[in-house]
Amino acid sequence: MNILLSRFPSRSGSNIGLVRLRALRKHMMSSTSGSKTVTVGLIIIGNELVKGQVQDSNSFYMCQRLHKKGVQVKTVVMVPDDFNMIEHYLREFSSKFTFVLTSGGIGPTHDDITFEAAAKAFRDEMKVDEALESIYKNYFKENYTETHKKLSTIPRMASLFPNNQGFPIVQMRNIFILPGVPRFLKLAIKAVEDHIGSSAVSAAGQTVYLTLDEMSIARKLSHVAQQFPEVTIGSYPVFDNNYYKVRITFESLNSDIVEQCVSKFRQSLLPGVEIDYNENPLDSASHDLKKMLRTELEAPLTEAMSVCTEALERYKLDEICISFNGGKDCTALLHIWYAVASQHPDFGKEGSLQALYIRNNEPFPEEDKFIEECINRYELTIMKFTGKIKEQLAEMKRQHPNIKAIIMGTRLTDPHGQHLTAFQPTDQGWPTVMRVNPILSFSYSNIWTLLRGLSLPYCTLYDDGYTSLGSASSTKMNPALKYVDSDGTVRYRPAYTLTDGELERAGRGSQPT
Repeated sequence: MNILLSRFPSRSGSNIGLVRLRALRKHMMSSTSGSKTVTVGLIIIGNELVKGQVQDSNSFYMCQRLHKKGVQVKTVVMVPDDFNMIEHYLREFSSKFTFVLTSGGIGPTHDDITFEAAAKAFRDEMKVDEALESIYKNYFKENYTETHKKLSTIPRMASLFPNNQGFPIVQMRNIFILPGVPRFLKLAIKAVEDHIGSSAVSAAGQTVYLTLDEMSIARKLSHVAQQFPEVTIGSYPVFDNNYYKVRITFESLNSDIVEQCVSKFRQSLLPGVEIDYNENPLDSASHDLKKMLRTELEAPLTEAMSVCTEALERYKLDEICISFNGGKDCTALLHIWYAVASQHPDFGKEGSLQALYIRNNEPFPEEDKFIEECINRYELTIMKFTGKIKEQLAEMKRQHPNIKAIIMGTRLTDPHGQHLTAFQPTDQGWPTVMRVNPILSFSYSNIWTLLRGLSLPYCTLYDDGYTSLGSASSTKMNPALKYVDSDGTVRYRPAYTLTDGELERAGRGSQPT
């Protein structure tokens, strides 16, 4: 269990945590003879991770953030909720690396043992930290019980690390004990990364994204690598990305050399093979969405954002869910909803972003795979049902009576969409819920302008010639995208190349979902 707090005070009237950190950094830097290399060991904790029940995203995020700060992550270990293993790695990593970051195992249940293992590793005692206990009492108020006291029971030599990210972080020696829930981990790492990386020397780097495969540019890369031995060049092919086939990284301590190297490499490429790509579109979702208002999307996107904002004025965040089935329309809408909802004060609380997936009896495997990826990417709390929409909507209401509104990805050009309004209750005889329709005014081309303009991932079926997805048995590739290549092989262009939006459903059967 992890708690997101709206305000996090430092320890009563003092900056003891910050003073300890500065003293620790001074000691660690001097012990390496003035070296500017800052090293980190990561310990990722959780039975659900080593059993493959939950996919770890925390180590990826931490490595990515720390690398940008010039910090060298030397080792990442994933361990179960095993007291002896956690104790062993805490002690070993603390002596081996400049800093140690842990993730997980700091909740109120019996298997949350990271604090206890840290105390054992350094022959310390456990105590209730008064400042930390006060924070949790203020947060839980009348719901605070003795069970919650475990959250504030930490090693005696540990202290609270001052931060303004809204999450209490415990520091012990050169160890930062961080939460395991990804959205809270992201807040925590942002709070500590500047302090960890302030003495590190950051490498200058650039990334180039290409629509060519790796074999096509291997010789060019080798030639550039020989000319610029000071630059570390990495080539990383991908096989399921909607935008590029290979990512090339260039890094060096000398930014001018990196610029020269990248420029030389680009001169060897044919026009059009390099693309602009945003690797992390969620990091600046709200900002980037507002930039799209300066495109042809101004009118429909303004309307969509306004409807989402009004929904949050009419209902509490936990009374709203978004209908999501992996299609292009609801994928675009999910990002709009995320960007707007992320500005809400309740965003970030556990389960704050809810999604409803009513699965048909014959889904595409690619669709199910993409939905799971979106659940992880947007950290959705998913309500999943299988069967007919009306029956499953009733079941959802029975299980989740708090849901009052559903964000829908319907457009005016969809079947039965022409008479809808932005806020429209369900029809008579249906379970009572408000249908919220932010993207009614979006056209087919508008959807693709948004998706590809923001580098948003989408279901790979759309790259194979499908333009509208229903059940697997009733949906075919759109014949309007069919062509024959130079070898005489029949192929299909990607969905975003379809110019006539009226042909969007040309590959669909008679059973829309």
